[in-house]
This record gives sequence, C-alpha cells and structure tokens, in this order.
Amino acid sequence: MTDWIEWNGGECPVSTGALVEVRLDDGTTTGPMTAGGWDWRNHGTPADIVAYRLVDAPGASTGSALSQQVGGDHYKGATIQPVEFCVKNKMESLESNIVKRAFRHDKPTGKGREDVEKIIHEAQLLLELKYGAVV
Repeated sequence: MTDWIEWNGGECPVSTGALVEVRLDDGTTTGPMTAGGWDWRNHGTPADIVAYRLVDAPGASTGSALSQQVGGDHYKGATIQPVEFCVKNKMESLESNIVKRAFRHDKPTGKGREDVEKIIHEAQLLLELKYGAVV
C-alpha cells in the first residue's frame, strides 16, 4: 500500500481500475474500491475526497505498474492509460505508438512537434506495411 496522497479534486488521478482507499473531507476513510467508482471532483461537501492511496492487488508485492512511470507523469494521471487502451484493443506496435504520442505531445513532459512528426511517419509506415501504399 502506498502513502496517502493529498487531493484537491479534478479528474481521476490513477487508472480507473486501480484499487484505492480514500479519505473524505468528513474524516472517514473508506475502500478499497476501484478508482473508477469514486467521484474525484471537489463539490465542497463532506464527501469530497481529500486524500487517497493505492492498495496493492491480492498477491502483488508492489503497486500496479500502471501507477508508476519512468520519465514523467503524463500517462499516470489518465482516466485510461494509452497502454491499457492499446492492449485491450489488441493494437499492434505502430498503432500503439500513434496513440501514445497523440496522448503525450501537448503535455509538459511530451515532445511536442517531434511527437506529431513521429505520428505522421508511423502512419506512413502503417500505410506502406499494411496496405502497400508507398508515400
């Protein structure tokens, strides 16, 4: 289980499938429950979440790999991370790279124009390798 993380409201800060405990403004602690089951916005009520912590899944020795990220945090705060979307939809490498770069290009730890140029190149590769269209 991770340490408590203070929360001031907003979009769900972790994967919607992550198990979390929450501390409410009225002082109660509740959970564990999947993060997608909570209203993470702040409404100025005693039921607002003021802190949360990740709960390890049964049999896991550390928190979910989805709750960790090397080199930034642009994926961790997503409602569904690009890797989850790509795996669940059985996307191949080029398609997955396009989704990942499209998600991060405008984030502070993204690569801006370089990500967009890579998306274009990967789409050209996809056209050539899947459809025989040399561009």
